[in-house]
Amino acid sequence: MGQTTCYEGYGNYRVVVECNSAHWPYTRNIDGPVVYKSTEQQFGPTSSVYGQPNGCHVVDAWTVAL
Repeated sequence: MGQTTCYEGYGNYRVVVECNSAHWPYTRNIDGPVVYKSTEQQFGPTSSVYGQPNGCHVVDAWTVAL
């Protein structure tokens, strides 16, 4: 699983994961859901991607601010 949460600032963001499997495509990136943190929130919502429902396992994850 890969996940990200925003603790400072505000705006749209999501997690992106690198996912590996034994079948083609062997490595692919999967975008998590876009979430939004407002200036009034102390913590933003979590954007998550699970490997198992996508037929792969997560090997890396990073945050993308939009």
